Amino acid sequence: MYHYEYVSKKQAAPYKAELIEIINKMQDEVRDDFTFQFTFIGSSSRNMITFDSTTNSTRLVQHQIALFARLLRHFFEITHQ
Repeated sequence: MYHYEYVSKKQAAPYKAELIEIINKMQDEVRDDFTFQFTFIGSSSRNMITFDSTTNSTRLVQHQIALFARLLRHFFEITHQ
């Protein structure tokens, strides 16, 4: 059985800050070639993030952020060859 709960802004803030830091590093990396802006979309933009407290964990979210960072690094390795 799923038990969805809303994530407060305070709970989401550290993860959002980490993603912003990763994206800002990416912007610095490509600044000589191009620039871009970003915005959060979907649930995050409306402060309506939910999670299933019986199956989701902080460790899973941290893993997803780390995976996102690795994908960005890989993207930059490909584009800077």
